[in-house]
Amino acid sequence: MYALKVNKQRKNDYKETRNFKQLKNILIEASNSKSFEDAINEWAETNRYHVSDDGNNCICGKTNIREICIITNILSGIELTVGNCCINHFCDTDSNLFFRALAKISKDHARSANAALIKFAHNQKVFDNWEFAFYSNIWRKHNKSLSPKQLARKRYLNEKLLEAFKITNTPKGVR
Repeated sequence: MYALKVNKQRKNDYKETRNFKQLKNILIEASNSKSFEDAINEWAETNRYHVSDDGNNCICGKTNIREICIITNILSGIELTVGNCCINHFCDTDSNLFFRALAKISKDHARSANAALIKFAHNQKVFDNWEFAFYSNIWRKHNKSLSPKQLARKRYLNEKLLEAFKITNTPKGVR
């Protein structure tokens, strides 16, 4: 679980678009706090996944999003669906790197994940401690420098990542 932190560098960069106003209103409505800056502190990013089907919506109103972040209110347990683009507008997150690595390994299982995806997989219990240590040790190495056994393990772990985070249908019960 990643606590949401306001991205101070981008805080003044976002425009008060209709979509962002809707996102702020829904987030505040689902929070105990009544200001956006205070409400953010009640939320944690609990999951990320990529879906291949259309029909998923961000709370901002954007339709047919595929890179999905689930945020959960730590006080009430309410879950909300936020698109990858929106969460980056107001939070310090590595979700862009996460989704870029997921796309890369889905095209070629021999490619390496990046630190953001490896760390998130470990935090989500997709990787155990040994798998996390192994992948953290080899992710920057070229495939030619890996033994056949190491390369096979890397491919297996990539398939494990894709199974965990590349979903064909949206989980039920997420707003």
